[in-house]
Amino acid sequence: MEIQLFEGQLMVELPDSFQEMAEEKAEEIYPYEARPQILWEDEEENRFCSFSLLEEQELQDGQVERALGAMEKAVRYLYPSGILEEPQVIKKDKRTYGWFSFVSPGAEGKLLNRMYIFPVNGSMMLGTMVCGLEDQQGKEQMEGIMDSLQAVRKSMISRMSVRRW
Repeated sequence: MEIQLFEGQLMVELPDSFQEMAEEKAEEIYPYEARPQILWEDEEENRFCSFSLLEEQELQDGQVERALGAMEKAVRYLYPSGILEEPQVIKKDKRTYGWFSFVSPGAEGKLLNRMYIFPVNGSMMLGTMVCGLEDQQGKEQMEGIMDSLQAVRKSMISRMSVRRW
């Protein structure tokens, strides 16, 4: 299913099995106040993804690699042996985004966390996708979700019919 986020500034294709995460569960996963702005999950498969548009954090296509490197260093500090895949910068169809992955503990075993950034109207969209470390289908879903990301220029939004989330 295609959804529009951040007042139509970001479009993403999510599997039909995903739904918005309940507030109580979001508070359980992220017990601090600064949790991601939007969380979607496949509760049955124990997979979820987050989206946060950091409007105060500028990001253009040419800055993705540097910003991603800084984020990876911060995560490496928190999980010194947890980095699973080094930062990757993807340039595709006039879009640039980047990601890296790390392992963290979870209630049901080790989790694969794929953290990614994507420029949206000059701001940074920061997201994380999570599934079990051995969940191959979940990893494939992550790639499909990232590949579907599309920023919509603000000038185009007023011309479109926007579903607000």
